[in-house]
Amino acid sequence: MKGYGVSFSIDATFKNRIAFKFTLTDPGVVVGTERVRQDLKEYLDRVKRGDNLDDLPVITSLEEHEVVVTTLKNRLSFLQHSYNLAKNAAEFYEGLIRKAITMPVLPAQSIVVQTGGSLSAPTYSAVNSPQALIGNGSRADNSVRIALSFKELQEQIHGIDEILVRLRNESANDYRDEAVRNLKNVKEELEQANSPEPNRVAAWLEQARQALQFGSLGYETVQAAKELFRIFGMGS
Repeated sequence: MKGYGVSFSIDATFKNRIAFKFTLTDPGVVVGTERVRQDLKEYLDRVKRGDNLDDLPVITSLEEHEVVVTTLKNRLSFLQHSYNLAKNAAEFYEGLIRKAITMPVLPAQSIVVQTGGSLSAPTYSAVNSPQALIGNGSRADNSVRIALSFKELQEQIHGIDEILVRLRNESANDYRDEAVRNLKNVKEELEQANSPEPNRVAAWLEQARQALQFGSLGYETVQAAKELFRIFGMGS
């Protein structure tokens, strides 16, 4: 359209830079570097402004000029359409991410767990026994509370870690191993499930509590267990 032809390429020989390279393709036509730079600037300015390109000067033949202008308009229209589609898609997914981040978590339902099975704890009259401190599992009005916020969830996971560390220092027996296994199940559910299942969490916690009631636990382990069940809303 300007009376000369060029080939366009990218020159990546410069470190940390990308250069645009224009090479004249018409032998015998002499065009200065400054003119090519000015023509390119004019073209970019028109594209940015959204000019219709109908007022471009006719340098080549009228027929050739019409073909090139029409081709250029179609190409710019296609690029603008592709850009709008990509922009709309990006904004749509960004909106989904923002909604997922800000969407309130529905409160977990309160689950009543009734005890039973071979590990049900006997009744102890000693006030300082582990059963008295941890809570007797035979009560039917215990419920489990799963944290609604990230901070509370981390507090519950930290409580499980605390008692697991204590239990590893206790004498090994089947009841201790049973408690450890169920507490690990609870931790895995809280860490990996998008929406922890209250029924499973309640069942595992209750089984862990029943197992702990049989063991001869140290004072620090008993206190850690008491704190753990408190943060899950299962205090005695």
